[in-house]
Amino acid sequence: MTVLSLSCFVSNAAAALLVDGKLVAASTESRFSRVPGDSAFPERAIRFCLERLRMLTGRAAVDRVACVDRGETPPAGGARKPLAEIKSAVSGWTDKQSLRRRIRSLVDVRSEQIVFVDPLRAHAANAFMSSPFEEAAIIVADGDADHTVTATAVGSGATVDLEAVARQDVTGASLARMAADLLTASGSATRVAFGGSRAGDPCLVAHLLEDGRVTEIFVPPAVDGAGAALGAALHVHHLVAGGAREFALAHPYWGVPIERRGVLEVAQTSGLIWVECDEHELLSRTTDLLALGKVLAWAQEAAEWGPRALGNRSIVCDPTQPDAIGRMPHVAEAPDDTSMWTLAVPAERMAAMFDGVPAAALGPGRFGAVACRPKPAVADVLAMPTHLDGRLAVHVVAREVNPRFHALITRAAGKIAIPALAQTVLASPGEAPANTAADAFKAFRDWKLGALVLDHTMMINDGV
Repeated sequence: MTVLSLSCFVSNAAAALLVDGKLVAASTESRFSRVPGDSAFPERAIRFCLERLRMLTGRAAVDRVACVDRGETPPAGGARKPLAEIKSAVSGWTDKQSLRRRIRSLVDVRSEQIVFVDPLRAHAANAFMSSPFEEAAIIVADGDADHTVTATAVGSGATVDLEAVARQDVTGASLARMAADLLTASGSATRVAFGGSRAGDPCLVAHLLEDGRVTEIFVPPAVDGAGAALGAALHVHHLVAGGAREFALAHPYWGVPIERRGVLEVAQTSGLIWVECDEHELLSRTTDLLALGKVLAWAQEAAEWGPRALGNRSIVCDPTQPDAIGRMPHVAEAPDDTSMWTLAVPAERMAAMFDGVPAAALGPGRFGAVACRPKPAVADVLAMPTHLDGRLAVHVVAREVNPRFHALITRAAGKIAIPALAQTVLASPGEAPANTAADAFKAFRDWKLGALVLDHTMMINDGV
């Protein structure tokens, strides 16, 4: 069964595609429109997913379209009530017929094949159904620091039993209590799947991990409107259509790939010195530049699913050189905003570099969704700003997930002080993360970075 899903009119509207329960493509509309957090109808993201479907199967027909409904917000003051009382079926889209018509103008489906999914159910499915867990407690915390809607659930196999929702303040301590109560009440294993936009806060994830009862945690790479889009597809495949569960999200690279033709077009019209390299030369040249304190644009293979730089659309530098860190775009623009960048660390070096890192941190760390406290010897040489409690967001880079980025960090470790790279999103000022080779070149040019590494092609910016 093929399920196309979408979220729209919410931050980071997106589309995703499942074929036989497995994700094959996903992208936010912002990657195409270049508008940060674009909440428009995700027409270009849908077209991208359909094109991937044609490449895989030779056809563009889908069996279902899942659309995230807007739902109804529960009352303030922490009041809780069963999900059955949340009247999302009638309080969501003011004109679902118009939305159905718009979907059908792009996708060959009948109106009855379009299914609307409650947003909390979508977030819960995104958290659990994309995890490797057979059973887990599920926490959804969606919104911002002032207005957060929470939901708790228990996931087992291909089912999610969503229990109750509330609107309440969410802190690290309250989240840990919520997890403890849920684990006790459910009698489930000590695994937690965490979803909703607040799951994107690496410090909240760290607080969950500090509770000894939580031994494993999963946080998807996309947890806002984009994450809800994937969750809606998973909900329809498993809980509506009864499809088998055979998929776990092992990596975040589901977007538009860097294509060879686009790389050559950019290089030939750049007006810059450029060179094509084999793998060894590419890594050697790049690490030499990093050791010299250069800030580089690094764009490889498919774009990340989610808002973070995770080694395929990244700006990188040596994290121990203050001058380099000072030229990192998000540090230069907003030095107190530590949410926009991560320290990329090989998985095998985590225990040596950070205090009290449980094995469970390696899961959400793959998607940059956990904050860790560096050991004193590491903290002393880091030039990166940290959170107020001394933590920083970490991207745990596994060799099997991103071999080239892992090799770059490992190779750089012989030339810089620690085996890690500072990393932020490759994006032009005021734009969404880069998608294509042309987007990557524009960001590189706009920020006046030292070099751009596009696949196996390197462009050098002399004098920077």
